[in-house]
This record gives sequence, C-alpha cells and structure tokens, in this order.
Amino acid sequence: NIDAFQLADGLQYTFAHVGQLTGMYRYKYKLMRQIRLCKDLNMILWYVKAKADWWTSTAHYNRERIRRGATVDKTVCKKNLGRLTRLYLKAEQERQHNYLKDGPYITAEEAVAMYTTVHDTKLLILALERLKEAYSVKSRLNQWQREELGSIEQAYDNPHAALSRMKRHLLTRRAFKECGIEFNDLYSHLISVYDVEPFEKITNAYLYQYLRYDADKRRLLPAWINPADSEPPPLLVYK
Repeated sequence: NIDAFQLADGLQYTFAHVGQLTGMYRYKYKLMRQIRLCKDLNMILWYVKAKADWWTSTAHYNRERIRRGATVDKTVCKKNLGRLTRLYLKAEQERQHNYLKDGPYITAEEAVAMYTTVHDTKLLILALERLKEAYSVKSRLNQWQREELGSIEQAYDNPHAALSRMKRHLLTRRAFKECGIEFNDLYSHLISVYDVEPFEKITNAYLYQYLRYDADKRRLLPAWINPADSEPPPLLVYK
C-alpha cells in the first residue's frame, strides 16, 4: 500500500528522469530525427489529402459545367471522363472491401436456396431471347460478339447441359473472370458499359430472369414496379 504523497513523488521522479530511466538520452538526436520525420510525414499527408480533395471537387465542378452546357475545352471533357471513371472505380473498390469486411449480408441457407430448386429451361430460353435481341439488328459482328452469339446458340440447342453448367459455376466458382468497363459520355450523364465473358453474361441473364420470376411469384415487387400477369387492366379515364 502506498499513499498519495509517495505516488506523486514516484510519478514526478519518473517523468523528470524519463531519459535516464529509458536510456533515451543516448539516442537523443536519433529520437529527435524520428520525431521530425513523423512531423514531415504528417505534413506530406496533409498536402496529399488537400490535393486529392481539390482534384475531386474540380472533377465534379467541371462535370456540372459540362452538364449545364457551358463552353468547355475538348481536352477538359476527356480528362473529366477519366477522373470520374477513376472515382467510380475507387468507390466500387471501397464497396467491395466493405462487403468483405462486414458481409456477407445473407445467410448461407438463403444463398444456396437457388441450387436446390428444379430449374426450368423456359426461364433460360427467356433469358437467351433477351440477350439475342441485341444481335437482331447488327449485320457485322466482331470476334467477341460472334463468340457470344455462338455461346447463346449452344445454350439454345442444349438447355439442360447449359443449366447444369451454370449451377456448377455458381456453386463452385471462386476464381472470378475479369471484366472491362468503359463509360459513354452523354455530357448530361455517364453510362457504364461492361465487357463480360459470354458464359458469365448468360449466367447473369438467367439469374436475373430467375430472380424476376421468384419475386413475381412471391409478390415482392408491387405492380407499378415490375409488369406482372396480376396487373390490373388499364381503364380509359375520359369515359
């Protein structure tokens, strides 16, 4: 047991002789240099952050000017598109990082519920028709598009094999394929265009179709969001 006086005396001695007790005085200049370096580093970080904030705000300011229809140099438009693309990719990266940190947001049972259901080939045909619509007007196709059209035709010819392959991919695929992204600048807004591998695209289309069907069956979405068979017939008001 020690009283308050002894504690105060001990603390005062410790703080007064901290250099001697820790041997810090031997490395005094080294220590001062480290403190100086830390201060310099903080200053550099402050300037980098200020520069980054300026860069972001300039990008948004220029985009607002372009959207309003002000006279803007062509190179400024191109630079602005590049900047907004980088900001979009950074936000997407942060979103995915947060998902890895906090997620997944659904339970394992909910996630694998789709694999236990009997898959209907009609849903796959609907999904393939949606994909094929894009090629109905094009006469000349590049190699990528020809490959995709070939994959669609193959899935048409053998829907059961395509479905089982999709199921296997969704269940076991861990190494994800990379996809390209490009932004179309319409000056009022940007439209993102993704380059996705053909089979991945077919899988995504089928998954979308399945979710639409399931949501419609469970009445998850009201009639004014998604067209459904249970939609009330429209009435002519002027009668």
